[in-house]
Amino acid sequence: MALKWFIPMEARNAWKDAKRRLRGTKCRSCGYGLARLLDQTLGAKDFSVTVVCRKCGKRTAVREALSGIAETVRHHVDSAAAAGAPLNFRGILNEPKDELGVVIMFGRLMDDLGMEYVSKAPSVADAVLRVRKLGRWTEQVVEFEFRSRSALSQGNDIPSIDMIICWENNWRNPPAHLKIIALRDLVAKLRG
Repeated sequence: MALKWFIPMEARNAWKDAKRRLRGTKCRSCGYGLARLLDQTLGAKDFSVTVVCRKCGKRTAVREALSGIAETVRHHVDSAAAAGAPLNFRGILNEPKDELGVVIMFGRLMDDLGMEYVSKAPSVADAVLRVRKLGRWTEQVVEFEFRSRSALSQGNDIPSIDMIICWENNWRNPPAHLKIIALRDLVAKLRG
């Protein structure tokens, strides 16, 4: 994978400057100036450049000269990796990776689910929604989670929650009163 597209211009310029500084680096064995770049590796964790000595021909991997830009580039590589898998669905480019992403996705799918936002739930859960059932609107207390079973580990009062809206449903035997809506499955169904 070419990381060039994930790295901003200032980091690429810093990378070029570091390579220029390498031209003045001396060989560790004979002290003569290093001639040319043989190979360069730009990874998420480290940076290495292999150079060859003009006099003795010894190959040297140089890391020290590039350590100054490591954090800048690593930050941008990690940010690119933090995005979910490509989705491109109704203006959302990537799959959600956290609860906030699920809330945003839900906002795009509310009409398809036949739901309306009423208010933030009073300390018990995340929201109160109006849900259309058999032509009538009923209010339900909803918890948003990336994975449905996370509602247990976060200390939520499960008996007072009517519904969990999540990206992935990983709860095999939820309580009978609890409805779980996995948005990943809904997106797949809407795509046909």
